[in-house]
Amino acid sequence: MVQALLADRFKLAVHRVTKEEEVYALVVAKSGLKLKEAADVPAASADPDAPPAQVVVIGGIPTRMTRFSNAEGSGFTLSNPRIGTARQTTRSDRSLALEAPTTTFAGLADLLAWMGRLPEDVVDMTGIAGRYPVNLEVSQNEVFAAVNTALLKLGLQLERRKAPVETLFVDHVEKIPTGN
Repeated sequence: MVQALLADRFKLAVHRVTKEEEVYALVVAKSGLKLKEAADVPAASADPDAPPAQVVVIGGIPTRMTRFSNAEGSGFTLSNPRIGTARQTTRSDRSLALEAPTTTFAGLADLLAWMGRLPEDVVDMTGIAGRYPVNLEVSQNEVFAAVNTALLKLGLQLERRKAPVETLFVDHVEKIPTGN
């Protein structure tokens, strides 16, 4: 619906291209997966007193993001079907904590790309379905090394590989919208 609106009002024209690019592949480490599948967790109901959320796109999926600040630090809660509900906290010592009690590995790859600020996309290449509890604590100084060290404790790691990556190209857009 939004795409149709943008095409109509701004004459937006786009095309997608998929090509092989360097990525970070999320894979099972040689030591084996050390996570147990998450128990079924009932769907969380919306908190009527929660601050308003904004919607961001993570891994191509609209994701609800709510910011927070408390004694531990500040950060945000992210929620979408792949991620489940995850909480990223930036602590006063500049470390990052990520808590995702029921995420898929595709959701974890999305979170790593989001939190790690890595130069390439992160793609799930574990081949494992299901939802898993993931808790990571990393220093912001050596982001890639810290993330990989934290992942190894879970039996996962990031490897450089080539994989198909979809890119969206804008062919045409007009600055002034047409109509109301």
